[in-house]
Amino acid sequence: MNKVIVSLAFVLLLALCLVVLTACIFSNNSSPYIPEEIPEETPDDVEIALKVIDGNFYKNFNVLCGEKAEVEALYKRGKYLKGYYDAPEGGNKYFDSMGASTVIWSENFPTTFYAQWGELSELPVMELQFYTDKPHNGNPSEEIDLLPEIANAVLGNIDGQIKVTATFERYNSSGIGLGISLRDTFSSGRETFFSEEYTGSRSYKTYNIEAVVPAECGRAGGISFSGYNTSVNLMSSSFTKDMFLTISYIAPSTT
Repeated sequence: MNKVIVSLAFVLLLALCLVVLTACIFSNNSSPYIPEEIPEETPDDVEIALKVIDGNFYKNFNVLCGEKAEVEALYKRGKYLKGYYDAPEGGNKYFDSMGASTVIWSENFPTTFYAQWGELSELPVMELQFYTDKPHNGNPSEEIDLLPEIANAVLGNIDGQIKVTATFERYNSSGIGLGISLRDTFSSGRETFFSEEYTGSRSYKTYNIEAVVPAECGRAGGISFSGYNTSVNLMSSSFTKDMFLTISYIAPSTT
């Protein structure tokens, strides 16, 4: 009886060894599994039929899926472009007032869009804050991009005006005065549209600046608000804090 048990155990052990040996052979002879690379899909050109609501005018553009699209903005006297929508009224906005898409483009988006216009009196007012976390080491100087709505109104109604107001606190360690200028934001050949000088102080002084400049100051899409010392003293330092700035568009007179 013991011999039978021993024989069965030997047979089972031999079978197990054969299974392990077979697995090793197939493992050594087979190539490792390498997953196939999925080719990247290149964006497909999607043609957009852009139709504006004034008359029968329309224009076509091509945009690429998978990225933000840029199309040409339209301008109208006495109006500003609110954006391009998928319906003549209401609907969903897909392009802003300067023709930049509001979302990453997808192939399943609509292909026909409508321009919707707003009154100049309805333009938003830009309200900005600077240097509120901690004092800025220097005079107040910022290059400000106009809201797309205001940028569109400017280019369609260049004979209007832009109003800029700024409130901030500033001091100079030597009491040197402060100069403020407003310029356009072209990369070269910038033009100055406002320049004014104010008295300085060795302790924080509140400045209230108000300037109305021709709309062409913003024709490059922004305004440069620049502060500078009115005299030179290499040993002095200026600090600015809590600047609140507004920018609004003033429509040209119709009379």
